[in-house]
Amino acid sequence: MAICKKENQLNEKDSLQDMLLLEKALAKIYVTALTESSGKSVRSALKNGLTSTLNTQFSVYKTMNECGYYEPAPADKAVIDNKKETFEKV
Repeated sequence: MAICKKENQLNEKDSLQDMLLLEKALAKIYVTALTESSGKSVRSALKNGLTSTLNTQFSVYKTMNECGYYEPAPADKAVIDNKKETFEKV
C-alpha cells in the first residue's frame, strides 16, 4: 500500500518553473547541436526544434508573469551602463 504525501505534490508555480527550466536547458542543447552540425537537413531540423522550444519557453514565461510567479526586477542603470561599456570595448 502506497503512502501519499500531499505536501510533496507540485503546485502550479513549481510545475511552471520546472517547465521553464527544462525549456531553457533544451534551447541550450539545440544551440550546441546547431553550432556543431553541418548537414543542411540536420541544421534545418535543429533550427525548427530550437524555434519551437523558444516559443514554448516564452509561452511558459508569459503564463508565469501573468500569474505573478515570475516578475523580472527592473534593471539598475549603473549595471546596464557597466555592461554596455564592457561590450563597447570588445
